[in-house]
Amino acid sequence: MAYSVDAFTQILTQDILPIASNPILWTLTSILGASIILRRIYVPCTTVRKLQLARSAVEKLLANQNLTELVSDSSTLPLYNHHIVNECMEHKRHLLRIQQKIDAIRVEECTAQKLPWMDYLSPTRIFNRVRAISLCYKEIRTLQSKIEHSKALISKRRSDLMVQLHATEV
Repeated sequence: MAYSVDAFTQILTQDILPIASNPILWTLTSILGASIILRRIYVPCTTVRKLQLARSAVEKLLANQNLTELVSDSSTLPLYNHHIVNECMEHKRHLLRIQQKIDAIRVEECTAQKLPWMDYLSPTRIFNRVRAISLCYKEIRTLQSKIEHSKALISKRRSDLMVQLHATEV
């Protein structure tokens, strides 16, 4: 038992501590950690596949917002009907514009594959691609929050309408 503790102490003091106390290693480690944190915060999505998955999730969320149900439930308030339908159609148009941007990123990626390898691996091209994907992802998340907020407002309007109808019946 004493042999293993002595061997461990010797390895720790002779091999690991000089490496761990190296300022270059600490600098590289902190730069790597900071870059990982900044990437997660500012660039949460870097692939077209992840972008497409986020877009399809928003599309499903938008499909759940059934227009016929919205129109029939609040038929006594045509202003709300018109407003709800227009809002839903605007969300769909926004989603189509996002899909056009995703398609443009894909086309650019296909044309970039025909470039020489130096141009294909250019930091400027890679930065612009990641930036375009990130902006598109943020736009998708903004649209998702707008749709969720809209659904909450519609639900509130419905409950207010039901309370009004119940109050007039009593």
